[in-house]
Amino acid sequence: MLSLEEAVERSLAAAPLQGCEAILVAGAAGRFAASSANANVSLPGFDNSAMDGYAVRSADLNGATTESPVEL
Repeated sequence: MLSLEEAVERSLAAAPLQGCEAILVAGAAGRFAASSANANVSLPGFDNSAMDGYAVRSADLNGATTESPVEL
């Protein structure tokens, strides 16, 4: 089995970086970001569950069925 360090070393050797360039988002399909992209403004500026979704722990759903739902 390979150590994490050896696996990373082999991966980087097999796919060397080709450099970075600034491009428009429209031309970014199939590419990887060289650094984090952060928005200057949160949009929407409020919690929107229709878009944000909900997170639950799978253990909280144990035993739930259509006939016997669990309350979260």
